[in-house]
Amino acid sequence: MLNNLLITKLNNRSIFIGTAILFIFFLLIRLFDFNFFGNIRRSSFDYYQSFFPISYEESPVSIVTIDEKSLERYGQFPWPRTLLADLINKIGKAGPIVIGIDILLPEEDRTSLNKIAEQYQLDEEEFKDFYYKLSNDQLLSNEFRQNNVVLGISPSYYRIQGEKPLKQRKRYVVEKGKNVSSKNFYYYPESIRSLNILEQNAKGIGNLGYVPERDGIVRKVPMMIKIGNKIWPSMELEMIRSALGQKKYYISKKFMSGQRVTLGEYSIPTDEQSQKWIYYKDPLPQQFISAADILDDTFDTLSIQNKIVYIGATAVGLSDIVATPRTAASSGVEVRANVMENILSHQHITKPIWTYTFEIILLFLITLIIFYTSLKKNLVLSISIFATSQIVFPAVSFVIFRMYLIVIDYTFNFLMAFITLGSSYLINYLHKNLIAKEEQEKRQKILKEMKFAQEIQAHLIPKEHKQPEVIYGINIPAKQVSGDYFDYLTLEDGRIIFTLADVSGKGAASGLVMSRASSLFRLFAKQGLKLSDIVLNINREICDRSAKGMFITMVVGEFNPSTKEVFLINAGHESVLCVDHDMKSSLYKSNFRPIGIVDMKNENAIESIKINSKGGKIFIYTDGVTEGYINTNKQELGASGVEQIIKTNYQSSLKEIIDQIVSVLTNSQQDRRDDITCLGINIKS
Repeated sequence: MLNNLLITKLNNRSIFIGTAILFIFFLLIRLFDFNFFGNIRRSSFDYYQSFFPISYEESPVSIVTIDEKSLERYGQFPWPRTLLADLINKIGKAGPIVIGIDILLPEEDRTSLNKIAEQYQLDEEEFKDFYYKLSNDQLLSNEFRQNNVVLGISPSYYRIQGEKPLKQRKRYVVEKGKNVSSKNFYYYPESIRSLNILEQNAKGIGNLGYVPERDGIVRKVPMMIKIGNKIWPSMELEMIRSALGQKKYYISKKFMSGQRVTLGEYSIPTDEQSQKWIYYKDPLPQQFISAADILDDTFDTLSIQNKIVYIGATAVGLSDIVATPRTAASSGVEVRANVMENILSHQHITKPIWTYTFEIILLFLITLIIFYTSLKKNLVLSISIFATSQIVFPAVSFVIFRMYLIVIDYTFNFLMAFITLGSSYLINYLHKNLIAKEEQEKRQKILKEMKFAQEIQAHLIPKEHKQPEVIYGINIPAKQVSGDYFDYLTLEDGRIIFTLADVSGKGAASGLVMSRASSLFRLFAKQGLKLSDIVLNINREICDRSAKGMFITMVVGEFNPSTKEVFLINAGHESVLCVDHDMKSSLYKSNFRPIGIVDMKNENAIESIKINSKGGKIFIYTDGVTEGYINTNKQELGASGVEQIIKTNYQSSLKEIIDQIVSVLTNSQQDRRDDITCLGINIKS
């Protein structure tokens, strides 16, 4: 009968519902974009560039590098601004289209003669040539005026102390289409920028920042960002604008295609955050020119003439090193050169909005076809369809990238097809083997085991000690099976080994763990082991055999009535309370992690706590005592309430004190939330 019922449920409607559930589940996974799937997807995008790298015989971009050779020749960086001015001057004479400086210059040059005169307070009349000589910063700024130079700005979340930048002259305007919003642009409240005197004569100022993805790889660069209430273009856009003599950027958006930033003849596709994918090329050694060669006039002017030139640092310790899809370490200025080459060659990697719709539709079709053929046709056909999809879809994705530079995510559908096939196999297995009946049998078995555990547990709580004035305990379960327990036993030499523990959770599961822990305690305690060995052995057994997520907070101790010494180990439990004859309280907090979380073999990692008292009374209790309600307002007893009851009834016996605590908790007319377990020890003076 059960088999017939399962067969009638495997109709087309049920399969469609199952497909819909799987599809929604897949969409949620994609929406949350867990790191595992995200990392696989991003790595697959990198494979596109690895298989089809862009290449140039000769790049329209040159990079003047402040490299190790330059530092060895002209000293450590930062250089005097006069040296930078000389560098700009010599580059400018070679005839570049535009010069972009990928270095921030936020501080004044302290080697200027006027700065030296001010610093050493030289006589103004005697050293008037010092005071009235143009500063090195002004000399560099004059070179900016003579050449087509673009400076950088770095976005920041913090304001940098120092002079505020002057209001910049209006170099450009940014126009947006009606359906374009800048709310998704990267926003920064502040920025780090070069000196005002330098910025005033620069032909443009562009953003130098980029945002690595979760795995630390730079795959995109923002074309537009917001700093404060102003939109700033990237350095590449500013260099092109300056070269073309343009004054306007236009940001547009097309349905199912995404946004574009247009500047003259150049139209750059971006995402909603105005980020552009970077298409990385293989390194071109001839693209790099050492700054030392420029300053020494030993370079080929053709390597700069009619080219776009970047000035940046590549020396170790100076350059910003980033990871890219092609290499684990690349200089920031090389990344910017790749962006510029993409724009100039009109070769842009894109992921239009329609690709997401395409991926979702394809995901639904693959899920439906594999699910349907597995349950209604035969498994061989479903495996064939699965294998075909795993070959065809990645191949088509690579072809589309090769032809159109459009990125399609094939990995998610690839992985979800595995899950779909596995799910359909599982349903077939459940159907053929009558899993529902087996589950019912398992439930009945668990009920029997729970009843058996309840009977066993009643025998695990020790009977009243023959000397209740020395040690006394009580356990009152909140449910049928308790997750708390206490125990004690007297060794042949008179020492009393005791414990009190609380298993995480409630009900049958915690009760079963409690039963096992209690048996382990008695087993190891009877062997006369040290406290640390008892705890480590119990911890090892619980880690090996208990269900994941179950743990025990436990106090294990030893009381020697002859010497009046008490030692204990607190494994993640409530603090142990000791009240001496002078009504002075001491709390002994946890000194080891809860039992069952991580196995540990080094007994030296656990040290027993010695109770510093030759008299008094010790009380150990679970959170069911401190968190128990004491009135209809659901006020908890708390540790302070326990301490107050003990001190008020201090002259009474252990049994009377503990009974008084239980009475306060059980007379509150409130349902108990947790087991009540308490153990007391009287250290006689």
